[in-house]
Amino acid sequence: MKKLLALLLALLMLLSLAGCGKQAQKDEEPAVIELTLWTFPAGDWGDPAAVETLLTQFNSVYPDIHVTVQCLDEATGDDKLSTAVDGGVSPDILLAQPDRLIKAWGAEGMLADLSDMWDDADKQEVNAACQSVCFTRDGKCYAYPFAMNVQCMAINYDAFVTAGADQYIDLETRTWTTEQFTQAVKALQSKYGETVAAVYCSGQNGDQGTRALVTNLYGGQFANDSYTGYVANSEANQQALTLLRDTKGIEFDDAINGQEEAALFYHESLKMSFCWSLAQQLAETVDEPTEEGGEPVVHPAGKTVNGQTIEFMAFPTDPEISQPRLQGDIWGFGVFDNGDQERIEAAKLLGFKLHFSSPKGYELDPALTLAGDHLKVFDDPVECCRGADLVTTDVWTSMGYEEENAVRREAFAKWQVNADSMAAANQGAVFMHCLPAHRGEEVTADVIDGPQSVVWDEAENRLHAQKAIMEYCLLGRVE
Repeated sequence: MKKLLALLLALLMLLSLAGCGKQAQKDEEPAVIELTLWTFPAGDWGDPAAVETLLTQFNSVYPDIHVTVQCLDEATGDDKLSTAVDGGVSPDILLAQPDRLIKAWGAEGMLADLSDMWDDADKQEVNAACQSVCFTRDGKCYAYPFAMNVQCMAINYDAFVTAGADQYIDLETRTWTTEQFTQAVKALQSKYGETVAAVYCSGQNGDQGTRALVTNLYGGQFANDSYTGYVANSEANQQALTLLRDTKGIEFDDAINGQEEAALFYHESLKMSFCWSLAQQLAETVDEPTEEGGEPVVHPAGKTVNGQTIEFMAFPTDPEISQPRLQGDIWGFGVFDNGDQERIEAAKLLGFKLHFSSPKGYELDPALTLAGDHLKVFDDPVECCRGADLVTTDVWTSMGYEEENAVRREAFAKWQVNADSMAAANQGAVFMHCLPAHRGEEVTADVIDGPQSVVWDEAENRLHAQKAIMEYCLLGRVE
């Protein structure tokens, strides 16, 4: 809680720089500051109810700061986040892993340096290895650690007993050798006649279990001792991958991530999981209702959906080479440096007001838009054009969505720019379109080919802009 408050305050300092020269009137009501916080699932930060409780505590101390939280999932979160950042509407605060924060955006100068938040107490309380991951070589901190999760693997113990594979594990030490692991897989596969484990690597967050398994089998590693280069193609790792490839019952599946593998394990499609932790071991699992109005089904901690026992295990190793090593998983907060131009949408930055209208189901994503008087949403597309100096639209169906043509034509039928739309706009208003256009759909021919249309001037300007980009890519900056 203390550090979340500190992060929010650090962000507020960034946001206030532009207004340092202004002094509020004595009786003036304090302005409400809007912040956005996006989070990947990490403990309670994947639970909207738990997050709401934390925000209630925060607002009891800082009532004039409103924080909007959006929970991201592992399957679509990366794409959604990248789209927001590329579009200049990044969240203010992001809870993610340091590799996302530091490598993706910190190195590009898009995050605020949080190194001044570290006091002596922090440096004593936070694991040294965890600290080292959050700092760059030049001493900047782009990820303040929130939690460190140590991952292991898990087995369906009841399935092991049924298959006679329990003889290959030691529940007192929770260890096994590489040979015992392969023998257990063979016993399970012989009993169940199907895939019992999956090696996977989908998404930025989803391959840690596979990494830990591969490096443990024969004592390999992915980076050199100084962490200055990758050694993933080492002899030990090649030996491990060959073993996994040749062991019947283990499937290589690049379509799933760690979250999906755990779900397959919970539902007993897989007999072991490579992406596990004590947090999962001790937590109840919930299956959402399959029918509208149904009740969620809660499963006890340490049990599959059918009540079979889950036991956590160390990754298998060759004891003659190395001891078992666990996979560390660090989560931390990063603050996007959005205090000026990079935080504010184009409409607010350039001082114009944007009117927007769309059918139901195609509205703006509130998480990607900033509240303010620069944006007004209309249900009526003609009223949306009233008083406008510029009217623009786009095709109803973009490339890649052709199968939705019929549905979209029906949904957008009312959202056509025509003579009535342009008549509602200001005298002298112009019409723009990024082209190519579908005359008779999103715009009528008399508008796009009429005197108010500037689409060909727009296309020419776009051509010159693209030529400039090509020149920059080929030659760099030309003085």
